Amino acid sequence: MSEEENPVPEWKKVQAELEAKSKDELERIKLAREINSSGRSGEFWKNQVVVDIAKGVVITVIGGSVALASGWFTGYWQRQYAAQERERNEKSANAIEEKKSFLRYWELCAVEKDPARQVDMACDLLDLMEGMDRITVASAQRVFGVLCKERGKRAVAQAKSDQLLSNVSSKDSTRASELAAFADSLDWMSRQASSSKAQEKKFAAELARAKRQLDSLKQRSPALALAFDAAGESGSAASSYSAASIVARESVPNPSRTISSVSWFKEGYFLRFGDHRILLQYLDKSLGAQIQICKTRDSGSCKDPLKNKEWIGLGKPLQFSDGGKQYRINLEAIDHAGKNPFTLAAYITFETLN
Repeated sequence: MSEEENPVPEWKKVQAELEAKSKDELERIKLAREINSSGRSGEFWKNQVVVDIAKGVVITVIGGSVALASGWFTGYWQRQYAAQERERNEKSANAIEEKKSFLRYWELCAVEKDPARQVDMACDLLDLMEGMDRITVASAQRVFGVLCKERGKRAVAQAKSDQLLSNVSSKDSTRASELAAFADSLDWMSRQASSSKAQEKKFAAELARAKRQLDSLKQRSPALALAFDAAGESGSAASSYSAASIVARESVPNPSRTISSVSWFKEGYFLRFGDHRILLQYLDKSLGAQIQICKTRDSGSCKDPLKNKEWIGLGKPLQFSDGGKQYRINLEAIDHAGKNPFTLAAYITFETLN
């Protein structure tokens, strides 16, 4: 078999070559290999250091970017929160100031003496309630809602009454006025504290007879019947309006003042408030009411009045002193009242100023 057919392995050739070399030559080959290996290792570590430095730079840059982004987002949300907090504080401060202004205006409305002006202020207050807390809104609706609403109802009732009264014939109106005035007189006398049981019984019988005559007259005259009904509605509206005005005044506590409920009377009649007797001497829808003030419990004539022929008007009360105390009489309204729609009545309140 030839060498071509059975070749010698490569490693055996290398082994034979090394065995043929001297010891010194083998030492030189070993040293050369170590130096070559050392060069490649240095290059490797050199490259490794470069890679490590690059990694460090990238990590540092990424870390810095993340920290910067994190800081920016943190600052952004902190700024947003601070802005929202400022807005909440401003809204709260504005709400407190608005409520203070609302309550100050409330107080001005409560002490306003001019009825027309008071109602205008009451309606304005209702428009200013947006943003008020529910307790304030509920109180304002109770106090001013009725007053504002009653003005409109009263104006409609008055216009209707005036129109229907003008449709009544002079003959019917004269007879009805006489009967109604008589009924008013009987009704007033029956309510006086000085009336005896026998007198009250007599007044009641005469009043019933006058009412029957009036009813008969109204049955014959539909226009008269409508006029009586309209006058009654107008009087009721005036009473509700005046009562609402008092509620508005009393909504602001004032320990130095007490006020009576609303009372009405007509010319020639009087009202009592404690020891004071107020006589209505003259009533005019434009001028107001002329009154006399006496300190007496007697129903007879007054010999020494505290005030005589003094005028009170809408928004123009009369204040007087007696026994070291101050008193005030307010004209609340001039409107229909009682049994007679052809005569007007003065609605008043009596205040004691402590």
